[in-house]
Amino acid sequence: MAQFIYNPNANQESEDAFSGVLEIHVHHARNIHNICIYNNQEVYAKFAFTYDPDGTLSTRIIEGGGKNPDFNEDLIMKIRQADAVLK
Repeated sequence: MAQFIYNPNANQESEDAFSGVLEIHVHHARNIHNICIYNNQEVYAKFAFTYDPDGTLSTRIIEGGGKNPDFNEDLIMKIRQADAVLK
C-alpha cells in the first residue's frame, strides 16, 4: 500500500525541495526464486524513482526469508519531481 502526501510549501530552488512524500507499507513477498541451495536466502525490497535510479531506499534484510519473506515495514520517500515513477 502506498500513499502520496503533497508538500504545498515546496521551494524548487532549495536543494532540499520536494513535491511530496510517498509512504509505502511493504507487507510481504511471495514465490521469490530461492538462489541459495543449502539455506533460505536473505532478502530485502529496494525502491527507486526513475528520475534518480541511484537514490534507492531498501527494507531491512530478512535473515532466512526464503521464498516468502514477511517485511511489515513502513518506508517514506521524498518526491522531488511531480512526474516521478516508482520502480
